[in-house]
Amino acid sequence: SFYGTDGREKQASLTCAARPHLDSSVSTHAQAKRLSAFLAYTDDLTFREGSVSNVSDRGRARALELLLQGLAAAIKRSPAPKAAAGPALPLAPAAPAWVHQDVQEQVAELARVRARGRPAECLSAAEPLRRLATLPVDVPTLKRTKVAIELNQDYWKHAPKVEVRQMVAALVRQWKVMYRSEHPSSKAPPGPSERSLRNAATDLEECAYARAPRSSLYQDLVQDLLRRLEQNPAAASGLIDGTE
Repeated sequence: SFYGTDGREKQASLTCAARPHLDSSVSTHAQAKRLSAFLAYTDDLTFREGSVSNVSDRGRARALELLLQGLAAAIKRSPAPKAAAGPALPLAPAAPAWVHQDVQEQVAELARVRARGRPAECLSAAEPLRRLATLPVDVPTLKRTKVAIELNQDYWKHAPKVEVRQMVAALVRQWKVMYRSEHPSSKAPPGPSERSLRNAATDLEECAYARAPRSSLYQDLVQDLLRRLEQNPAAASGLIDGTE
């Protein structure tokens, strides 16, 4: 037993569970048996270390990897989000035939400038580029005239004159937006990045440690989180999006 050192605490910090009762109410033989049993008895002083010690850094790292794997598996099994249906837009009227002819003429002029390849003549492409910017070009016109293919040539990407490069880039951006608005991609949106998954797993692990830093309780809580992710995969998307 351990006693206090201040002279006032004299109570034992540990009391053995088995204490023999020796008195004259029982025979000497019975008292001897009790004493022998007491001397042979050993108190069970074992305990679960995890119930009193904090989880180690190594244990936390293992738990983080388990949570990361659980989130990734849940994301794969969660239903893909449905794209929100936007308001129906009225169909734009088709460009008149003269627009198609005009665009072809500008494309031909640009092709001639590119074929000559003279830096001094690069600025002569400014006028057909300005004309293209003012024309009511639509997607069918882009497809038929292949004007975007012409402006995608390396000559225009690296034109000697900054003004020409800027005009080409502006037209290409405008046409890309127009094309994508009329031909939305049917591909499913990509899943969360590995960095997003790890950030969400780290948040979960830190919450678990803050609530239960003791090793055994911490491990139980991590396992409970993994079970919840398995039972409700959609919750993983909410954790990554910040809605859970």
